Amino acid sequence: MHGLLTPKKARLEAEAMDKLPKLEKHLVRAFFEGGRDVPVSGTAFRALFDEGPSGFLNAVPRRGVWAEADFARMNQDMDRCIALSEFKSHSRYAPEVLIEDRDMIRDPGLGTIGSGNHFVEFQIVDQIYDGRIAYQYGLKEGCLAVMIHTGSRDVGSFVGGQWIDKAKDAWPKGLAHPKSGLYALTLPGMQLTTTCKLWAPLPSMHG
Repeated sequence: MHGLLTPKKARLEAEAMDKLPKLEKHLVRAFFEGGRDVPVSGTAFRALFDEGPSGFLNAVPRRGVWAEADFARMNQDMDRCIALSEFKSHSRYAPEVLIEDRDMIRDPGLGTIGSGNHFVEFQIVDQIYDGRIAYQYGLKEGCLAVMIHTGSRDVGSFVGGQWIDKAKDAWPKGLAHPKSGLYALTLPGMQLTTTCKLWAPLPSMHG
């Protein structure tokens, strides 16, 4: 769509394209040539579930990808995440293989985006609409930015499987299971007027 670009936008795109070969070489090395080095300890994974992302960053070993990571910047980025601190969890729900007492765990899903509708998209900042917000995020015209959409990956699948099993076990005996794969359940101790619904898809519905 170059015909729709203004001279300014065309210049910014050209400058960004000049940066892509170096970035592409780095990504190919990381994901396809064995250069991805994301070591994590069992202590760090346990901290992730019990304390949250900040606890995880404080506990990861300072080697591999972490040796050159900007932890202050990552903590600042997490502070900008909407409601991230509101998500509560516990290591009792975690896959045991991730919280074992080991100095080094290499989770094959860590640092990958998965499949389905997950994506990584390179973008060019061609116009600033809010200078204050742009400054906070370190953005300026001509910057090459990255938008990432991913999910909880292997851990999410594991935890989801646990709740699927709970939903199936709690379903009334003798009652046909819903064809939709969605279980609407009233949790014990909840009044009918404040019924809590638990929705869990059948394994066959997982992509």
